[in-house]
Amino acid sequence: AHSSARATDGMPSDMKVTDNIHKPERDARLYRRVTFPNGLEALLISDPSLAGMQTPTEDEGDDEEEQEAEDEEEEEDEEADGDDDDDDDDGAEDSPGAGMKLAACAVDFNVGFFADQASGFEGISHFLEHMVFMGSEKYPGENHFSDWLSQHWGSENACTDSEQTTYYFECHPKHLAEGLDIFSGYFLNPLLKMDAVEREVTAVESEFERVVNNDATRVEAIMGHVSNDSHPYRVFGWGNRASLTENPLWKQGLIRDKLLEHWRKHYHAGRMSLTLLGEQTLDELQKMVADVFGDMRADGEPAISYASAGAPYLNQLPLRIDTTMIREGKQLDLVFTVPSALRRAYKRKSTEYVEELIGHEGEGSLFASLKSRGLAERISAGVAAGGLADTTCCALFTVTIKLTDEGFSKVDDVISSFFQYVEMMRRTGPQEWSWREAKDLRGIEFRFKEEEGAAEYTEMLAMTMRRFEHEDVLRGEYAFDEFHRGDIEAVVDCITPRKCVYIVSDHAFDCDAPGVEREKWFDAPFSRSAVPEKKLAEWESNEPDAALRYPPRNVYIAERFGIKAGSATRLETAKKAGVVPLDATTPPPAPLVSPPEIVHECALMRLWHRADDKFDQPRMSAYFHVSLPGIEDSPEAFVAADMLTLMIHDRLQDRVRYPAELASLNAGLDVVGQHTCLSLTFDGFDCKLPRLVQAYFSAVADFELDPARFHKVKEKRLKDLKNYGLKPGRQARSLLHQLLKRREASESSKIAALEAMEPETLTQFAGAAWQGAAHVEGLIIGNVTAEEALEMGASVREAFKKSAPVAAEAFPKKEIAIVPPGDTRFALAAQNPEEGTNVVYVYYQHGVCTHDNRAVSLLVHQLIGEKLFDQLRTKEQLGYVASGSLETLHDVGGFRVTVESAFASPKFVEERIDAFLRGFPKQVLEMDDAEFTKTRRSLVDSVLTMDVSLSAEADRHWTHVSNQKYQFYRGQIIAGLIDGVSKKEVVEWLEANLAPIAAAPNARRVTIHVHGKNHPLDAADMGAESGGQNALGADDVAALKKSWGYHPAQGDPTRVPELEMPPESMARLSNTDIDAARRKAEAAARAAARDGDDAPRLSNQWAQRLAERRAMCAAGCACLKPSGGGPFKMPRLTK
Repeated sequence: AHSSARATDGMPSDMKVTDNIHKPERDARLYRRVTFPNGLEALLISDPSLAGMQTPTEDEGDDEEEQEAEDEEEEEDEEADGDDDDDDDDGAEDSPGAGMKLAACAVDFNVGFFADQASGFEGISHFLEHMVFMGSEKYPGENHFSDWLSQHWGSENACTDSEQTTYYFECHPKHLAEGLDIFSGYFLNPLLKMDAVEREVTAVESEFERVVNNDATRVEAIMGHVSNDSHPYRVFGWGNRASLTENPLWKQGLIRDKLLEHWRKHYHAGRMSLTLLGEQTLDELQKMVADVFGDMRADGEPAISYASAGAPYLNQLPLRIDTTMIREGKQLDLVFTVPSALRRAYKRKSTEYVEELIGHEGEGSLFASLKSRGLAERISAGVAAGGLADTTCCALFTVTIKLTDEGFSKVDDVISSFFQYVEMMRRTGPQEWSWREAKDLRGIEFRFKEEEGAAEYTEMLAMTMRRFEHEDVLRGEYAFDEFHRGDIEAVVDCITPRKCVYIVSDHAFDCDAPGVEREKWFDAPFSRSAVPEKKLAEWESNEPDAALRYPPRNVYIAERFGIKAGSATRLETAKKAGVVPLDATTPPPAPLVSPPEIVHECALMRLWHRADDKFDQPRMSAYFHVSLPGIEDSPEAFVAADMLTLMIHDRLQDRVRYPAELASLNAGLDVVGQHTCLSLTFDGFDCKLPRLVQAYFSAVADFELDPARFHKVKEKRLKDLKNYGLKPGRQARSLLHQLLKRREASESSKIAALEAMEPETLTQFAGAAWQGAAHVEGLIIGNVTAEEALEMGASVREAFKKSAPVAAEAFPKKEIAIVPPGDTRFALAAQNPEEGTNVVYVYYQHGVCTHDNRAVSLLVHQLIGEKLFDQLRTKEQLGYVASGSLETLHDVGGFRVTVESAFASPKFVEERIDAFLRGFPKQVLEMDDAEFTKTRRSLVDSVLTMDVSLSAEADRHWTHVSNQKYQFYRGQIIAGLIDGVSKKEVVEWLEANLAPIAAAPNARRVTIHVHGKNHPLDAADMGAESGGQNALGADDVAALKKSWGYHPAQGDPTRVPELEMPPESMARLSNTDIDAARRKAEAAARAAARDGDDAPRLSNQWAQRLAERRAMCAAGCACLKPSGGGPFKMPRLTK
């Protein structure tokens, strides 16, 4: 590290500059950490690759890729939006760019809601976070920055924690300096306008309403409520309308004065950390920060340490708290206080080492013991990030055990087992070999860390920067430098029966029982009681169970990290082709897209492969879809397939899945494709991943069912199904998917089917579905040769020896219902009776996706997002969530508007949505031509974004393989089309496809209202609402979609069409050699012609590779059997 006396390019001599920062081995970016004279801490990250491959210009968007997993998350946080006014006349916008990545900046102030006590306003830190977005002296427009970001490929957000408040934005790399200038106004001279106060109070209240029924948030609120008087834990950090407007200072008209006071005290350079990621050099980035923040004032209060506040539960321990859960389930939390200094000694990782042992799920662990006795479903241990958990007061070391019903009835036995494990640790003492294994795991993880998204990366670094020495700013979270036996023993000594807060949560908790208290803000019921002395003595004196022990050595830790091809191969190829000089040491830019190739095809399997030549990581991804016609179209079969995957995970958890996860090897097993196939996905270090792949396929092929575990897994799955629709947004999305997907059933029908299921039924189903007929399509990409991919493919095929190929006509179809013209309406009561939030879901279906309609709908999405948010959330304050997004299901396109509101009725919200949609075409028509062109350019650049990691590239290729359209150049093709879409075309498309039905009678719309308790569903809501049509309920879905009919299933599993090439303009921009691709296709056609009977099927660019690889099946391969297919008939429920 350079000393603090170093001066750089005329900078002051008291500036500390550190260039030799520890970074991951494959990270080509340059880093510098600077402490400026005014106290500002800055981390500068120079990444020339952000600029892309040709002449970059503008922004990002999203090449709407379909996400197909069954349990997908439906809610997206929205960003603030902007005003107007863009002076940017960058001449480079004459042409789009390709291969660019986002630039970003994050700012963190080490002040959070703990400071609210001194201000007299609970929630003022969070409220200030909202208010600074409302304009600055230089840029006074409330939505100026959001408007600017929408034209420059960007987004922004912020969060408030106990001792930190963090802001960030990301944008087009060519416009980072301008973005930083606007962003800086939030902190240098915010207006804090009085006319925005009431609207932002509503926004804070909306945010609070979204979490008021979150179990984890409620437990944390109770933990704050029972802490000692005047302790910082007692502060209500979320804030809401009551905490702000019922405060005497508010009533005296002092809210703006208090906001300014809070800002002046805490928002200054001495408490500010900044991370800036751009394409510029480090010196240029440093100058950029100095120009904007070098003269920032540093005259506020110094950083506050709350160490003097003392332990939050002093003289109260041990303490038992019983409370309720909104979700179905039962949970035990054991909470211990650990000195903050122990937690923050980052080079020792003593707390992390203890949490790793207690939270372990492998052989000999506490969890393995509890699971084997049917007492626990899940465990986690350690100090969480943020909230009350990790502060300068102390750290809260929390062990969370999700209990089975039996575990809840034996909760004292569970607690006893926990303290037995801790006693085993105490007696055995810290084991240096075990600590060093954790050190190795984290060291490998850091050494080969993949690139992250710009906003997330800069935000994380800004938040943690001041915890670490200058050179460790990237490595701090991974550093295991000093094994310190005394520190580890000190952490273990904090974990005793008499130093614990025991929190027992139960969905069936009696909220009206005598002695029940209520937390002030969340109204969460709880009771507190002393722990009997007899129990404490018993837990202190129990001998550890002999089965409890330190985990065994991890056999999944990677040992070989050599690169088998990588960028060196691309360099040699370029030299031979004369693209670069023979003495060149750097390869030319890689093409934006390098499609995988088929290396094996038989009646059982089609296997794609691509050897990495971009990222030089010793990793690979291996993805497989197993089509199983044996899964019939019924709730019974759907839950049987789910249970099969859950039982496999359960069986492999302690010896395979968990140790593999610790070693950064990940395995997924899910039912996807409308319950037509199993998805097995794997990624991690290439030297160990084949072992993980084989373990999973063997476990499915040789399925063994433990009846005792079946009942525990079934119990948990029933709870999950019952909890699925507790969030009203998810409830609406679930209904929409039931309506649109041919093979989908309601949660209630799945619950009924699962409740009736017995172990024997699942065993029969597993054998019949897997062994009846199957087809595997796989993609293996990364640090793996074609020969190694073929070996993995052969290993996978071994799992299908008892199967048969799928007949062409037997492949299950993934069909989407055809929504008829008009408005089909649904009205539902929120599943959770205590839910106050309403949701309005307005979905428009636009038909089977083509390149042309994708281009227009993507541009509409780019144009509408910020405008809709600005109108419905910022101006009208309908609710915290107001979003417009593409909704693509199995290549059938659509658009969805979602608004969540705790204050306005669904009927009113829909009226406002319709008003916006009615007026939006006019907004587009009146848009300045230059602004429209800039937005369009922004989207083109977005679609041509470079993959930031091997896993991102693998996911993108897998999208095109799993949808069985194999359109690997789709992004470039669509980018070329977007560049030609006119404003007139957009307006005409909006008027026909995204307008109220009264204005667009041929639009195909589904409207869903979910009513919370603040606006309960009544007869009027179910009656004639729109055009005389009655609103429907969930029970009407099945009959309705059958009457509509279905779009043709998209994709063809039986053949691979010729690869569609991008237009030449986009090919040049994205470094794609079309001529080489055409030559390859011609050679492939010749090879296919020589191949006899298969020529019609394989006469495309894939055939040459196939001709080389086609004879790879062993004699026992299932592809040699007669093809078949057809569903296994599940036992039906007795009606």
